[in-house]
Amino acid sequence: MRVLSRTAGGVLFLSLFGVAAPASASDGAAPANTCPYDMAVTVALGRQSLTIPQSALLEGGDVIDGYELRPDHSRLVLEIVGRRGEVWHAPMTKLVRGKRCQGIFLGRPVQEAARSD
Repeated sequence: MRVLSRTAGGVLFLSLFGVAAPASASDGAAPANTCPYDMAVTVALGRQSLTIPQSALLEGGDVIDGYELRPDHSRLVLEIVGRRGEVWHAPMTKLVRGKRCQGIFLGRPVQEAARSD
């Protein structure tokens, strides 16, 4: 009972002086062991938008909605080849948090080559 009153008094003291109370483990929406970088990235390719999952960026080439993805991790550039032969390059930023948490964010893609008819 005494511990409970100390805790309640501490929270009241912190809230009166404008200090945020410490968050408890149950306050977060996601478990503590999830990776915050594990989210899909959306890029605009002309009039189209393409949503790319992290697995396609981390593991290697993939085809999504007819667009071929060629990530180059040594140069940190993603090459996107369109359905009609268009080529875009998007800069990649690799984020690492711990041993198992990593993700890639993409910059704005720039069209490098267009199909020649």
